[in-house]
Amino acid sequence: MRNTLVFSGLLTLAACGDSDPAQGGNGGNGNGNGGDGAGTSADMGGAGAGSSDGGGGGGLGGSSGTPSIPYVYVGTGAGVIEAYLLDRSTGALTSIGEVSAGNNPSFLAGSLDSRYVYAVDEGASEVLAFEVAGDGSLVEIGERQSSEGNGPAYVSVDATSQWALVANYGGGTVAVLPILDDGSLGAAVDVESPGENPHSIRTDAGGTHAYVPCLGSDIVAQFDFDPATGQLTPMASDATLPNGTEPRHLEFHPTAPRVYVIGEESDTLTTFTVDGSGGLVDPVAISTLPNGADADANFCADLHMHPNGEFLYGSNRGHDSIAHFSIGGGGNATADGHTPTDGSWPRNFGIDVEGGTLLVANQQSDEVVTFAIDEATGALSQRTTTPTGSSPSWVGVIPQWVAVD
Repeated sequence: MRNTLVFSGLLTLAACGDSDPAQGGNGGNGNGNGGDGAGTSADMGGAGAGSSDGGGGGGLGGSSGTPSIPYVYVGTGAGVIEAYLLDRSTGALTSIGEVSAGNNPSFLAGSLDSRYVYAVDEGASEVLAFEVAGDGSLVEIGERQSSEGNGPAYVSVDATSQWALVANYGGGTVAVLPILDDGSLGAAVDVESPGENPHSIRTDAGGTHAYVPCLGSDIVAQFDFDPATGQLTPMASDATLPNGTEPRHLEFHPTAPRVYVIGEESDTLTTFTVDGSGGLVDPVAISTLPNGADADANFCADLHMHPNGEFLYGSNRGHDSIAHFSIGGGGNATADGHTPTDGSWPRNFGIDVEGGTLLVANQQSDEVVTFAIDEATGALSQRTTTPTGSSPSWVGVIPQWVAVD
């Protein structure tokens, strides 16, 4: 019997986050994934609706029961991406090295075949491409490309893995870059100005619509997306939110026509229904904080759906907690508790494709904390803490699938 490493089925776990708002910082960071994932980890099947594991669209490759090696990557303010191996039985992370990634690789995403990883360099306003080696380490490939705007905060990959989409928080633009045959990036083929402070961009499972939460405009800008050309065309209208919401990240339900948006300033989770044309309608908002919490001291950040589609999680910076939401059969969200992150300023977190582990990057306490997920209830229990380089802003699991002959 022989084990073979198979590059199939990337799971990117979105990160996000600008500098500390309480300290007056400006934007910068971000699936989806997110990155980009879709389908569910329960069956590792083909394409499905976008999942919490990454950006919109695209399916998790592999076959039912295929084992995977869970490599974990952490983008730090020290200008490096750290690589680890996750022990799923204990939550422990073992270092396997690091790679230089410009000034501040504040957000990462990966191709759906798991062979390539893309990172924004927030400081240089560039996008970098890396190939995943057999041991999980990253090797930079191709030329660094302009993000076509200041302070890129987010990168995701479309459902075909032909395009990398970037949101430039400071520059107020989004850009579409081609992914070349060797996994490297080409220069942008389209640049749009969706609104003030675009904080993320993701495509839906079908790969025909793109959504951009614009923090400074209190809208989710809506585009038709052509996966053949990479062109974005604004839809007739944008999805609006109450003034002061500051929408930051969004997430897709794996099967129901629902999109969830987390508001940085309003401390809210807003559920939208997706209409027949791909538009977001009928918003319903609930709080991410428990009763009595100081809303003025909290700033929401990241958002992820559990692979089973039954639980949704959001991070509270200031309250320093992960908010839990139960998701009903129709995609409606109900608040279901909070878990302290045992650290300061949880800018980003991610969920392992197998659904049993959640990892939190506490940006101000320079650490990643792992939690076990009770897959029956969604409850979190703390497991291990791993010190990282300064200011970790992104953490995600990118598993490599193992075929058994």
